[in-house]
Amino acid sequence: MDRKTFLLVVKLCITVVFAGLVWSETTGKIVGVITDKKTGEGLPGANILIEGTKYGAVTDVQGRYLILNVPPGSYSIKAS
Repeated sequence: MDRKTFLLVVKLCITVVFAGLVWSETTGKIVGVITDKKTGEGLPGANILIEGTKYGAVTDVQGRYLILNVPPGSYSIKAS
């Protein structure tokens, strides 16, 4: 392989690596437990919504919830 072809291959590899980094997303998760104020027991079936987004979850039998792939930022959570 001559020098010109080698440099072209190196440039192509660098471009592919940086393109992947640019388009990759960083997301997080929100986890929690919804409990009854009086008894402290978990509330199953509660709806959890991140206000102003399409993200949400329903609590399990112990009142726990998990919302994945949440973009970075500050959010308000609403339970019903």
